[in-house]
Amino acid sequence: MNQRSKEIINQLIEINNQSLKELSEIYEVSERTIRNDVASLNEYLNSCHFGTVEVKNKKVVLHLTVSKDEILQELNQFNVYDYKFSSEERSVICLLILISHKDYVTLNQLSDKLLASRSTIVNDVKNMRKIARKYDINIISKASNGYKISANESDIRLFLFKVLTQDRFAVLESIFFEEDYKEHIQYSKLGKILSVIKRNMNVSEKFLDDFYRYMVISSYRNLKDFHIEAVETLPLDFDYSQIEEISYDYLTKIDCEFIYRNLVNASTDYDLGASLNGDAILVQVTAMKFIEKISADLSVDFKNDYTFYENLSAHLLRMFRNEYINDKKKIDLAAMANENPLLNEIVLKNLYIIENELGRKVTAIERDYILIHVYAALERKKRIGGDLKVAVITKERASEVFLIESKLANHFSFYLDIYSINDTILGDYDLILTTTPLSNKDYVYISPSITDEDYILISRHVNEIVEAKKKLNEIQLNRQTAMQLLKYISDEIDKDLPKQKLKERIREKLFAAIDDSREVNDRLLQDFLTPDYIELNVEAKDWKDSIFKAGNKLIDNGDIDAKYLNAIIDNIEQNGPYVIISKGFAFPHAQLGDYNKKTSMNLIRLAHPIYYSEEIQDDEDDITTLPVKYVCVLSAIDKQQHLKAVFNLFNLLKDSSFKDELDKCETAEQVYNLIKNSENVLEMRR
Repeated sequence: MNQRSKEIINQLIEINNQSLKELSEIYEVSERTIRNDVASLNEYLNSCHFGTVEVKNKKVVLHLTVSKDEILQELNQFNVYDYKFSSEERSVICLLILISHKDYVTLNQLSDKLLASRSTIVNDVKNMRKIARKYDINIISKASNGYKISANESDIRLFLFKVLTQDRFAVLESIFFEEDYKEHIQYSKLGKILSVIKRNMNVSEKFLDDFYRYMVISSYRNLKDFHIEAVETLPLDFDYSQIEEISYDYLTKIDCEFIYRNLVNASTDYDLGASLNGDAILVQVTAMKFIEKISADLSVDFKNDYTFYENLSAHLLRMFRNEYINDKKKIDLAAMANENPLLNEIVLKNLYIIENELGRKVTAIERDYILIHVYAALERKKRIGGDLKVAVITKERASEVFLIESKLANHFSFYLDIYSINDTILGDYDLILTTTPLSNKDYVYISPSITDEDYILISRHVNEIVEAKKKLNEIQLNRQTAMQLLKYISDEIDKDLPKQKLKERIREKLFAAIDDSREVNDRLLQDFLTPDYIELNVEAKDWKDSIFKAGNKLIDNGDIDAKYLNAIIDNIEQNGPYVIISKGFAFPHAQLGDYNKKTSMNLIRLAHPIYYSEEIQDDEDDITTLPVKYVCVLSAIDKQQHLKAVFNLFNLLKDSSFKDELDKCETAEQVYNLIKNSENVLEMRR
């Protein structure tokens, strides 16, 4: 049980039956984090025979078997060292303890430090080994002696930096550092060193902040007689002799070169930090959720705007890595906010979708960039329909008519004519707007001042007209192409197939004739989910088994190492079943690693649906609690190759008719053809 858990139980004692959302807002963490805290609380309450706490219908409910005073008295006895940490936290603590010692550490010492049983620590040590391996830290064990670290000091310091700079692990500093460590490492002199670096190097505030944290860790390790080995040097952008003049005892030139090298290469993701902050797919899922919600609230369909999805995903990935935390930059959005108050309001209202996954509040600069991406997407929507003819009927004066014309011309590229209410409309128009109420239902009413709501309303109608025109437009063909198409169609008609089968065959034949060469970053879902990467009616005993069943094909084909599937399971156990991206559809994945050999996917349909949620099941308001029928494992070797494929998968799964047809498929080939044909329709609409 951590500090937040203690505060939550106090909160529930005062006001019981609070929603997950309320608690997540109070403590500025995600709802998933609150669920984890509740699980930890329940373990504590049961061990003390105080009662239980559960999540029911997204409400946290406390059931006590003792008086409030009794439990409060027990809680108030705890200090930071007495909290019952989660399994993940205990595993990290065990590793920190080993790192702090040169000699062996016994199980008894670990259990005493964490106030946990030997059997609990034995289980935590297994997870500790997994974490250590990710950082090339080897753990030596001897039956009579216990456990000991064997690793390069540089690898240990990388691990320490990633752990001790995580907000959620701030409490662990008191376990790693001695109480008066700042005095011993000459802490005040580090500020002077940072001033020298700031004066001599053109770097960001984030770089300086990270350099400072590294200096603290390096100084403390040197104080404890753990010295870094010689590293590959990079030319420093400042004269190190200026640091030596400060008479600081615990930071060598090798330390500075090591810190500088790792911050210059800071784009490299480390597994632990990535798993704590979320990965690329989690970011893409979050981006799609956000886009879907603001699309619904604005009544403007952004789901086919791949540029919006790509740009927002890239921005969210930087947010998940906390790259903007120390950025004090200000962006003047006053003009856009004044022109689009509704848009501004809806974006701010829905930031919780991002914050729930981020585990913290969105900063001002992060929010501003999100607003810019949404504004840009809306502008792209407004510019669609340059070949449309639009009329405006108004009774306003000449000066106001000019203002209406000017505003519409600034936001839309269609051909515009303005009529007085007494004029006769000449010619055919795709859309007729009116600033005065008229009985004609085909006319779209807008206000004379052209508000933000009016822009959104016009955009929606323009997009509907453009989509309708796409469907009606005749394809312009040359004679050779027309003759080839006629041959394809005639060949199929001669086979005397049933009507539906005939349509499928003709569509398949035509799409097969299309020159489908694409850049690697434009690969579609159909490029990955070919028939040999689709399996139907697969038996799985539970969610973990379903991941192995879906991933075995990738192992057999050399696309992944077997340990990638264990990483996926670890990811879900730590972060919950967020990999369920649509009702009944799971998309398991883990952070990029050495175990990924190729970007690929494998899709299975289970013979019997299984649950990925062990805590709550069958909550219709939460798709992660519903049974899963389809499991598609993703392996990626970069952040781009799969981006469009994932984008299209999200959009296909939003279509209930696509999912109905998917259920009807009886062979892998039928599934592939359904995906290919449906995806091609999506691509043609863009």
